Amino acid sequence: MLPHSLFWSMLFNLGTFIACSLLSEPSEGVAEQAVKFVDVFEAREEPVRRKRMSRAPAIVEFIDLMTKFIGEKQAHAAYPSILATRRSMSGGAFPSMNCPF
Repeated sequence: MLPHSLFWSMLFNLGTFIACSLLSEPSEGVAEQAVKFVDVFEAREEPVRRKRMSRAPAIVEFIDLMTKFIGEKQAHAAYPSILATRRSMSGGAFPSMNCPF
C-alpha cells in the first residue's frame, strides 16, 4: 500500500510541478540565475559586472551583514570583540574605521 501511494503521489506532484513550470514565465531574478548556471562554458556577449569595494565596510555595515548570518543579538554581542581586535591591530587607534558613535 505504501509504494502504491508513493508512486501516485509523486506522479501527480511532479506532473503538476512540471506543468506549472512550463506554463508560467520566470521572474527576472530566476532568469538571471538561470543564465549564470546554464551553459557556463559558452562565451557570453556581455561580461558579468561585479561591484568592487573601494573601502573596508564600516562597523554598522559589518553588523548589518552579520545579523543576516548569526542573528541580531549575537551580532551586537560580537561588537566589543571586533573593536578590541581592531584596536590591537592598529595600535590603539581607529584609522580606517567609521564608528557609529
